[in-house]
Amino acid sequence: MTLRLRRGTDLQRQSITFSEGELVYVTDTGEIYVGDGSTVGGNLIVGGGGITSALTSNLNLSGYEINGTGNIAINGIVSALAIDSGIVSVDSTLIVDNVNSAFYGSFIGDGSLITNISLGDLNDFNLGTLTPGDTLSWNGTSWINTTVNGGIVEGSDYRINIIAQDSSVLVDSSTSTITGNIFANSISYESTVDITNSLSGILGQITLANTGELQKLIFKRTDTGTTSDQVIGVVSFDQTDDGGTKTYSSMGFWHSGIYIGHSPTGGSLTSSNYVGIQDGGVAIGKFSLEAGYKLDVTGSTIFRNTAVIANSSLKLSDNRAYTSIATPSTGEIMYDTVTTTGGLYMYNNTTGWARAVVEELSENATVLSTFLKLGPSDTSTRDGFGSDSNSIDGAMFYNIDAERIQYYQADSWFNMPNQSLEEDADVRFASVTADNFISTGAGTPTLESETVIDLQAGERVRVTTSPFRLAQLTTTERNAISPVAGDLIYNTTDNRFQGYQNGAWINLDDGTAA
Repeated sequence: MTLRLRRGTDLQRQSITFSEGELVYVTDTGEIYVGDGSTVGGNLIVGGGGITSALTSNLNLSGYEINGTGNIAINGIVSALAIDSGIVSVDSTLIVDNVNSAFYGSFIGDGSLITNISLGDLNDFNLGTLTPGDTLSWNGTSWINTTVNGGIVEGSDYRINIIAQDSSVLVDSSTSTITGNIFANSISYESTVDITNSLSGILGQITLANTGELQKLIFKRTDTGTTSDQVIGVVSFDQTDDGGTKTYSSMGFWHSGIYIGHSPTGGSLTSSNYVGIQDGGVAIGKFSLEAGYKLDVTGSTIFRNTAVIANSSLKLSDNRAYTSIATPSTGEIMYDTVTTTGGLYMYNNTTGWARAVVEELSENATVLSTFLKLGPSDTSTRDGFGSDSNSIDGAMFYNIDAERIQYYQADSWFNMPNQSLEEDADVRFASVTADNFISTGAGTPTLESETVIDLQAGERVRVTTSPFRLAQLTTTERNAISPVAGDLIYNTTDNRFQGYQNGAWINLDDGTAA
């Protein structure tokens, strides 16, 4: 007896809803469907070539095994506690080797579930010969083994670039530059460190900053043994242009002192270009101080204002004769130690070099190795300077109006004598003390004063060998003065001796009113 199922074409099946459990054979495809009473066309249970690869529900083996020879094609996930067998691909290539516990296929996915795998287990790149420090790198297509010369080993050198989080270059190995902030307790270098502003035309600035305490910059030299007068450090200010590199200023720090040099042309610096600072003293135009002095100047020196020498004296030291100075300037002072009649000389437009009265100056003084030039000024500038209480006793300058060197003493300006007292000269002193006054030569000596001349004697003032002559004034001239009691004159209008007493002028011969 045979069982014959309901038959029909696939086109016919697609329009019929079969009863639950009803089996249908499709004649033109060889498929078998089963009805469920609701699905049009039924549900496929057997394909044209045998049992279909698509299940409509879970396959439960109930503890049994799938045995046999053939292929199982699955689009999905196979979950199992263990697979005690190897797995091969469609071309019979072994993928999973259950004997050697090895995997030989390609991983598809992000690899996040792959663990416990070593670099030697991978063959998706040119493995080559592995050495300590070899790295796995991506070449844009696949992962490859990258061999670093010597490997990444502590203490080794590598030429690499370092990129910040924002992709900016911090360390550029091709240009040997570092860009950005450096935080370090110590920086060591082999020969030279070059800090260059990479932006042309932009002001460069290096700041040493500290918060709450001073900032200290130290130049330190380390030697096995220290010899005398070594250089500790040098700061140089150079400029590089089409003509090369020139040094315009330099500052050197030695055991013996600090030396600051400058050349306006950027040429070679010699001792005359330097200012030396040694043990609290200053040498100008030379390196070293004259022993025992705090200021040593080589070259002409101009004081634009008052120069004060307190609790000391001024020494002018020049190993030349005043006559050897080819082009002296008005107001220059020098001390001649060569000429037989040497001493202190001053230069003015009227008489040229003139020997001053002062013969010697104290040895404990500031040394000027050539001569001292006083700044020229005029009378109005001098008086304006004195009126604002800036003038002090001992101040000197050259008055271009009077063509004289003048000095300040006791609230007044006085002319410095430009010749010896023995010669014919106009001399002005605040006070003069002498045993005798003797006038020699032609002319009449004159005592002049802008106010009053007082003649004081212990007993009396005498005129011994010549007459005493009173001032000769006309009545108009007499009335123009401001008389005080005791004044005497000879009135050339009245031809009478007259005196001032009790607030009025009287005639001395008869006492009548004049």
